[in-house]
Amino acid sequence: ARAAESEDAAGRTEISRLLGQAERDARRIEREGMPWGHALAQLVRAGVAASAGDADSALALAGSADEQLRDLEMKLHAAAARRRRGELLGGEEGGALIRVSDAWMAEQGIKDPSRITAMLVPGRWC
Repeated sequence: ARAAESEDAAGRTEISRLLGQAERDARRIEREGMPWGHALAQLVRAGVAASAGDADSALALAGSADEQLRDLEMKLHAAAARRRRGELLGGEEGGALIRVSDAWMAEQGIKDPSRITAMLVPGRWC
């Protein structure tokens, strides 16, 4: 799913195919029946929505994933979801989300929060 969402060089037809593959992967992750599966599937779907230009859905899905990931104590993934929401929101509210996420990642020794976010939550978010 991450590879499909991060494919920048593909043509429009190929991008549609890859995003469809990412959605199928999200369903497969959910079928695992693990507590974290739904949260990660939401994160994949948020990336699909962002890449497709549906900012409203991407924001809602990333918000849902952030909450679920925090509940599961998957803090790095939650911080990445929060950072992506901030990128989409922009302005002061979005900047605040990015600063909180980046500060937490810096506390963990992460040197480049934007790059780890791109790895964990790929897609076209801006």
